[in-house]
Order: sequence, then C-alpha cells, then structure tokens
Amino acid sequence: MDPRKRIEELKSAIARHEKAYYLEDRPEITDVEFDALLRELGGLEEKYPRFLTADSPSQKVGGGVSEKFSTYKHNPPMLSIDNSYNEEDLLKFDERVKKGLGKTEVEYVTEPKIDGLGINLVYSSSGRRLKGVTRGDGETGEDITGNVLVIKSVPKSMTFEKSWNQVEIRGEIFMQRSDFEALNEERRKNEEQEFANPRNAAAGSVRLLDSNVTKERKLQLFCYSMYIFDEKGASIENVFKTHFEMLQKLRELGFPVSERVKKHKNVDEVLKEIWAFEKDRHKLPYDTDGMVVKVNGFADQRELGATSKFPRWAMAYKYAPEQAETVIEDIVVQVGRVGTLTPVAKLKPVFLSGSTISRATLHNEDEIKKKDIRVGDSVLIEKGGEIIPKVVSVIISKRPRGAKPFSMPTNCPSCGQPATRAEGEAAWRCVNRACPDQRLEAILHFVSRDAMDIEGLGPSTVVQMLEKGFLNDCADVFRLDYAKVAELEKMGEKSADNLRIAVETAKGRGMQRLLAGLGIRHVGERAALVLSRRYASVDDLMNADEEELSSIFEIGPKIAQSVAEFFKDAENRKLIARLKELGVNVKSDASKPDSQALQGKTFVVTGTLEGVSRNEAKELITRAGGKTAGSVSKKTDYLLAGSEPGGKLDDARKLGVKIIGLPQLREMLGE
Repeated sequence: MDPRKRIEELKSAIARHEKAYYLEDRPEITDVEFDALLRELGGLEEKYPRFLTADSPSQKVGGGVSEKFSTYKHNPPMLSIDNSYNEEDLLKFDERVKKGLGKTEVEYVTEPKIDGLGINLVYSSSGRRLKGVTRGDGETGEDITGNVLVIKSVPKSMTFEKSWNQVEIRGEIFMQRSDFEALNEERRKNEEQEFANPRNAAAGSVRLLDSNVTKERKLQLFCYSMYIFDEKGASIENVFKTHFEMLQKLRELGFPVSERVKKHKNVDEVLKEIWAFEKDRHKLPYDTDGMVVKVNGFADQRELGATSKFPRWAMAYKYAPEQAETVIEDIVVQVGRVGTLTPVAKLKPVFLSGSTISRATLHNEDEIKKKDIRVGDSVLIEKGGEIIPKVVSVIISKRPRGAKPFSMPTNCPSCGQPATRAEGEAAWRCVNRACPDQRLEAILHFVSRDAMDIEGLGPSTVVQMLEKGFLNDCADVFRLDYAKVAELEKMGEKSADNLRIAVETAKGRGMQRLLAGLGIRHVGERAALVLSRRYASVDDLMNADEEELSSIFEIGPKIAQSVAEFFKDAENRKLIARLKELGVNVKSDASKPDSQALQGKTFVVTGTLEGVSRNEAKELITRAGGKTAGSVSKKTDYLLAGSEPGGKLDDARKLGVKIIGLPQLREMLGE
C-alpha cells in the first residue's frame, strides 16, 4: 500500500478512537489495539519523514475538550507517557536515560499505573480556592470543579508554604471495582448502556453536568506530581530534590498517594518490582494495567526534558491482558424484566484473573454473528476491565466438525410467544405481559433494595408465590394472605409476620422509590429522583406528554419516550390505580420547588448562555417552580435567549412571547 495513504488512514482511525475514548467514554478497541495503531503510524513516519506533520497523533497528546465545559490552560502541559509491553523496551529506555545523563546507574521510582482519568487540581490564594481540570488535549483541559468538589478523597484546600502562591497537583480519578460492578448492575436493570470498564465509568462520571450524580458514583483519587509557583507565576523548582521526596510531601499534606510507590537503585530492581506487582495487582480493589517508571532525581528529569508528547524521563510498562482458553458448552437465552432476550455462554470452568469463570454474556445476536461463536467452540476469554468475563475470539482451528451457527430464538424461551426485534435495535424482546420470567424479574426488581426495599421477598420465596398464584404483578405484593404465606417452605408464622411489617412499611416509600421499581425502561434511581422532584405525584407525571418530559434537565428523549409510552398503556394505568387502592403512597416528598418565584410560568431556553449551560438554566427555572418546554407556543410565557438563538427567536417574536436574557432571569429569581 502507498505509505502516504496508509498514514492518512491511521491518522483518521486514531482520531476516531481518541474521540470515542476521551470525549464519549465508549472505547471501541482495547488499549493494546490502540497502541498498535500508534506504533504503526510512528514507524511509518520515521521511515517516511516527509509525511510527518505537526498535527499527527504521534506528535500530540491524545484527548480533547468538550464544549460543555469552560477551559483552563495547563502549566506545564499534562503530557502522555510512552508505553512498553516488554522488558526489552524498558531496558532500551534505561539505556537512553543513562546515555542522556552520562551515568552508569540511575535511580527510579515505580508507581502503579491507575486506569483512571487524569486530573489537575489547582490551589491558589493561600490554598482556599480549588479548581479541578481534566487533562484534555494536554495543553488545555475542561474545568470540572463542581464535580471534583464532591469527591471525598479530594482535599478542598491545602496548607501553603510562605513563598507558595499557586500549586498544581496532578493525579488520577478512578472507580473501585466493587463500585463499578454496582453501577453497571443498576444500568443493566434499567437497560442503559453499561460502561466498558472502571476507567470509562470514572471519566463519564466526572464530566457530567450534574454534580449530584457524580457524588453518587463514589470516585477516588491518587496523586503523583506537584508543581509550585510564586507570586509572579514562576515555577519554584528547588523545593524537592527527588520525585520520591515530593510524593512523601503530598502524603503529609493529606493527598492520597498509592501505597505501592517504591524507590529503586537501578533498572534491575525495577524489573523485579514489575514481576512481583503483576502477581499482586489483582488483590487491589481498583484496576491497574501496569507500572509507571520515573527517573527519581528532579535535576535529572529537567536535563532529560520531553518531546511534544512524552517526557523522556518516564515510561509505562503495561501488562498484557490476561486471557484463558476454554470451551463453550452451551448458549442459553435469558429473559429480562422488560422482555430483553440475552444470550449467555455456558463455559467449561476456567480460572482467570483471580476467579473461576463459568459464564459470559454474549450481549446480542449481532455480537455472536460478528465473532461467529458456536456451541463447542474453543475460545479465548478475558475480563473486560479485568472484571466482566467476555469472549475475545474463537479458535477456528479447534472448531469441532458439525458445529452450527447460533440463531436467536424467534419465540421467547420462557413463554413460547413470538419474539420481536425492532428496527435499529440490537435486542430481541418478548412482548408477552404474562411471560413467567418477565413477571419474576419484574417483581424481584420491584421489591429490591434500590426500589421498594421489601426484606423477606427473595428469589426462592417469590418463585413459590408465583407458582401458587399468590402473585401476578407488583400490586399483589400488597394484598398477600399472610396465613398462606406462613405455610410456604422456609417461612413460618414469624417470618410471615416480619414480611407483613416490611410490606406495610414499603407502602409509604413514596413516588421516587415507586418509579424506580415499576420497571420503566431506562428509568433508574437518578431518573426517578429527577421526575419526583418535578412532579408532585405519579398522577401528575402520568398526564405529562413526551415533549414536556424531554425538556426536563437530565431527562433526555429516550427516557421521555419510555415514560410517556409506559403511562399511555391502559394496563399500566390500571396498575397505578390498584396500588393507590391498596394504600401505596404515590406522592412525592421531593417535588416542592426551592422557591415560588416562577410558579406557573413556562419558559423555552435557546442559544448559548454565558456561564451556564441550557440544561443548568432549565434546572434554575424548575427549582423556582417554573416549567420548561422544547418549542415556543401560545402557552410560552418567556423565551430565555442566549447568543445564536436560531428559529425559536423568530417564533417568539411572531407570537408576542416576552424575550429575556440570563440577567433578567436571575433578577426574576431574586439573585
């Protein structure tokens, strides 16, 4: 192939993958595959230097800056670190360092390579103010201060020495595996797209527009560098002699630093630590995909300098993803609470990354066809993000004779009714309301801790109740015959009475818990809270149309459509009526607005507003008792317009709707 054409292809592919990884938090390929593209590009540019350009991905830090946030220029830039996947590369790095410094031995520091999101914490004015900024493109990052402030492990201020005027502390924001698993479990329940790994979950969480959601995600912080500036903005470089000394100072100041930081006399000691850590890293509660090796002396670091992309005094040694070979013994199809049919591989048990794996989700029909997965195949599996088992590839050479391509059932495996696949969707669904598996999953979700929280209704008990006809839907939970319940296996009178008390308590949970438990597609805890803040009761919510719902901050078109369709359904409206008759509280205790300043007024928001996003402006309006709509009509009281307002401004003028700016809105709010 023409080298120039291949270089352009690689540039385009890398740019696409960087956007998916850094800005959209949905990686399409593994880190190993991405690094291979970068290495191929770098090799071609080295061989054909006439095709090397300054904007090449090989010459700049990967990443970008979203338009959702204001920006901040880093000083110094937040560079990437060059990667190595073998000892040979690390030994070559050591040789380059020693040659550059004219030394025979160099002292290094090793730190776990945390799989998170790079963050710059900027403290100024004697440590009383904090600004949190993403790495972005290395030169400029996104100001996400509001989200950083709700992360518990981030110090909100710091102690300054006399000559210090501003301090920039760099680190990684990450999510522990247990919190990642809980988050993805919630997203699975609500049929929301799962995060690929903890890194993407953390990155997505800190770049949200609502810090309340960020706070719920239980993010953590580790710090690894510190830059100090005087009143004139000049860097103070003589505070610490070594990187290791600086990390100790960070700990003293209250900043979290990895417990696995170590100092080494030479590269041989570094290699021993890398080998030892590879065995230990799975015992940690968070993900690491390697070790970062840094020259310890700051004078040495300054002498070695940096390229436009990498410091010459650091290298990341990355471990290859652990994989295991096993056999697919069967493919079964599970039915979820809203009828989604999910294919699951039953595997010959195999030990991988600290646990025995016997099952792996195959996601959907398209994924199976793409990888050509068949029963009897020998396959390579790994843990996505080192947590979720996934089939990486099929070993075709070991495929048994007669292995047939897998086809999704056209009938539900639980009830036998026809399954459907909507245009544009990857999933097959069973639409039979009476489907046994759907009923079971729906009731288990309804009584779960995150919904109505009814202790005593575990899977085995609910299965018995379904078999005996005690339960047909969620409302039946509130009309149980406890004398009959006491006769169930492993129950008895005392357990039945405890269940009665738990059910009576659950009646008063309120609108938010009820919405979370009803099984509305895409509505989880957060969406349920947002809706219960906006509407005084489920009755009010049932009367809201899709346009009104989609205008609510955090309720996008997908959720709005799902909620509107759910409450249009006559059977669902009957369910709500039955719940009310049985004494279930359908009112909200979170719907009272912060003030009544805009009570009864309807706003449409358009254009770019200075200092706030449109969604944040809508939140200000709804908190003051007002309503927002997506389009201008005769019912609109005010058009809140920023720069470049578009056609809505013309519509408002034609209809005589009053047009205001952000200052007028703040005045109406009494600010």
